[in-house]
Amino acid sequence: MKSSYAHLNHPNSNVSNGFIGCLDYIFYSPPHFDVRFDVPLPSMHSLHRDNYRSLLHAKIAEDANFPDEFQPSDHLPLVADLAFRTKT
Repeated sequence: MKSSYAHLNHPNSNVSNGFIGCLDYIFYSPPHFDVRFDVPLPSMHSLHRDNYRSLLHAKIAEDANFPDEFQPSDHLPLVADLAFRTKT
């Protein structure tokens, strides 16, 4: 088993109560599947800038706490497109 996000160095999929880290995975079996693409996780910087709140009200990463009025869950969505490997 391998994580579809293994190419990222410590992806952050959870932000809550002072914890920022990876709790969520999409596992697949490399002999049977290929990862065609995955949707990049937003950077901590982008989570706290124009996309979610004004610069005047931006939180810094150490102060981040989800869910809030802009991010409805403390888990960020992981999305990957997997394809069956064909036997050769």
